[in-house]
Amino acid sequence: RNIAARRRELLQDYVDFGVLKDPVVLSIEDAMEEFATLSEDILPIGLREWRKFGAPKGAPGQAPHHPGVKEHELLGWLLAMHFLASLELVASDLVMDANVDKDPYNLV
Repeated sequence: RNIAARRRELLQDYVDFGVLKDPVVLSIEDAMEEFATLSEDILPIGLREWRKFGAPKGAPGQAPHHPGVKEHELLGWLLAMHFLASLELVASDLVMDANVDKDPYNLV
């Protein structure tokens, strides 16, 4: 079992105990597994040098279980899309509420 699976189980325990209400868990290991065996020259630019760290060689934190720069970028994009989708729902609700306020009989 990988570290991410243990972390997901721990988060689920927190949810079960009522400590966390709505956690966001990002897991890309399964999606990236297929790309890991491909040659770098046929990969899209965003997936090349996947395990490369942004810090100089030998700097602390460069362990196999720590994400590299590209993995951090992808996680950032996934989180951004998650939050943007939530903002779209909020904006839609606000627009709907504004329309209801203008037309109390809901004729619009």
